[in-house]
Amino acid sequence: MTIFRVYNVASMRKKEVKQTLLYCVSDDLLSRMVDEYIDYVMDPYHEWRQTEEWSDRAFLNGFSMGNVLAPEPVKVLPERQPLRQRSEYDGREPKYKLSHKPNRDKTEFHFRALIDMIYRRYQSSKGGWFVLNKNVLSQVFDEGYSYMITTLSRFDVINGEGNPMTIPHPDWFSCEPYHYAASVLLYKLRVNALLAQYYRNEERVSGYVRRIVGELPKNNPFLEQYQKNVSMLSFTDKAGLERYMGTQENFKSAHTRLHYQAFIDKVNLESGYLPDEKNIVSMGKNEDKIPIGRFYHIGTSLPKKLKRYTNIQYGIDAHNSHPLLFNYFILDYFYTGGSIDIDTDYTRLPNTSLFFKVSHFLSLIDNFSLYHNVKESLCKYLNENDIIQTDIDFVKRLPPDVLRYISASSRGRIWDDIQQRFPNFTRNQIKEYMFQYVFYSYATRTGFYDFQNREYVYLDRKEWVDMFKECYPSVMKVVNATKRKLHEECERHNKVSSAGKDMVQLPHLLMRFESVVFTRSLADAFLEHIPVIGIHDCIAVIDDAKTINRPQQERLVEILTNRYREVGLVPSLSVEVY
Repeated sequence: MTIFRVYNVASMRKKEVKQTLLYCVSDDLLSRMVDEYIDYVMDPYHEWRQTEEWSDRAFLNGFSMGNVLAPEPVKVLPERQPLRQRSEYDGREPKYKLSHKPNRDKTEFHFRALIDMIYRRYQSSKGGWFVLNKNVLSQVFDEGYSYMITTLSRFDVINGEGNPMTIPHPDWFSCEPYHYAASVLLYKLRVNALLAQYYRNEERVSGYVRRIVGELPKNNPFLEQYQKNVSMLSFTDKAGLERYMGTQENFKSAHTRLHYQAFIDKVNLESGYLPDEKNIVSMGKNEDKIPIGRFYHIGTSLPKKLKRYTNIQYGIDAHNSHPLLFNYFILDYFYTGGSIDIDTDYTRLPNTSLFFKVSHFLSLIDNFSLYHNVKESLCKYLNENDIIQTDIDFVKRLPPDVLRYISASSRGRIWDDIQQRFPNFTRNQIKEYMFQYVFYSYATRTGFYDFQNREYVYLDRKEWVDMFKECYPSVMKVVNATKRKLHEECERHNKVSSAGKDMVQLPHLLMRFESVVFTRSLADAFLEHIPVIGIHDCIAVIDDAKTINRPQQERLVEILTNRYREVGLVPSLSVEVY
């Protein structure tokens, strides 16, 4: 197995690159595709380059009337210019020129690289449908990648020339060693582009950690320790894993099994030959490139059913994390009118001591129906804890449904309470629909893209919004007010996409807020030499030992609780043993 040195592209010398594993189709099919591709880009009369209009005329006039029309050169459109020299039909120089026939060996290497990239994307996709990053493709294969994609589509290797696409015949692919001659040329293009992206990510992560955790000693030990912990991830119950993967009933489809196998292959690598294997890939951004603070690595995408076979001992997470974090937004809204904006510094939030005392008291109430004087008791508690009268007056003005919401979310019961209104839905469905329809949706209609049928399915969110508004009318008011304010902020700071979409939305704020809590918690654990990694809203402990270190577990719970307390919140933490 080839091992590329991730931090130094220049170290890829001939003696270091022996062989690498590539997914590819049969040599015969590959050879036919390469020949057809070369003819396709060189011959203006090639069948694939004729317009549909010509094809229709050829069929109607040629076949039905016995006349065979000579094929016409394709009319060059701005969005797809040919790779060869062409005549000036619009007075401009052609963008692309090809003065000689493509080198066949080099073209074959490019196809091997592209096929391997596509198959790995297919493997890692959840439903078999995937998209390709055009920027990466253009860096690796130049602008000719679209003609390569067309060739693969024509040979039925992929389904669809545009995004999304899928692989209709995964059994055509096999994984075999491929030796030095092709690997260097192939990966010199591929790895350089991806490593450049990795370096930018590492720089961004370092700056973020420094801002959240504080000034760090030389060489950034936070990232070094995080990377070390991620690289420790391995499968320890290999016999159990083999039994699981060998039972077909465990998988919904053949693709699901391929999807799981892709993660197994990545974890089993002694060292990643690309920077997305067993490394911190990036600090997350939303679709508009706005940082949200989450760290991404092999552990964040590993399927939950595979974690039981790894050396992840257990994970600690906060129940209903985002609804809990929204408690700060609610209290801040009624205290200040809403001071949260797109540039809020979550490391220096005001009124956290007061908000914590309110949250702490409400988290102790199990059943609101048994208490008729909750607010009066809360104000008495605050008075006994030396809270000034103006702050107590603020608490007196809080609507009753706000107190109930803070209590339910602090106790980790917000989804369970809502499920009582929708008993036919599972807890996971409740969670998914509440995020999709209430907290995160900006439209009256929402939905999802059905990759199987390649169509967008619209759903009516009104029933869910009405239910939430009935339960928590004041909280729904804060949700809508926050969305409106963020929209105004995005317009003022020119953070609206060309499609008219706000670049910073409520889920992005909550993820950024959450990342502050968890990044600081990870830093605390690293200082105490506890081997942990972050998996979204969970801290996972990596340890090969079969028995759990209970004092260490209790210390991690204490660390996470304290970090939530710093932002004025009281979490309900759970420990899940794998």
